[in-house]
Amino acid sequence: MAIGFLACAGRWRSDRQTHAILRIRYVGDSIPASFQIRFDSTVDYDYVQLGGHRYWLPAKAVVRTTHDGREDRNEAVFSSYRKFEASPE
Repeated sequence: MAIGFLACAGRWRSDRQTHAILRIRYVGDSIPASFQIRFDSTVDYDYVQLGGHRYWLPAKAVVRTTHDGREDRNEAVFSSYRKFEASPE
C-alpha cells in the first residue's frame, strides 16, 4: 500500500449581497501521472426551512472521477431535511 499527499485547487461563488457561499468546487491537483486518476467535486448550497428557522445547507453534490479512461459521476441531492430533538427522561 502506498500513501501520499494530494493538493487541491478550487474556487467558490458567493452571493454579492449576503456573501453566502453558493458553490464550492475543487479539483485534485499534483496527482502523479502514474496513478492515472483525476477527480473534481462541486457542492451547491441553498436555504432550507427547518423548525421555523432558515439554515444554509448543502443542496447538491457532484463528484467526478476518471480512472484508466473511464469516467464516473456520483450525484447526491439533499432534500427532506428534518430536525431531530431528544430530551432526557
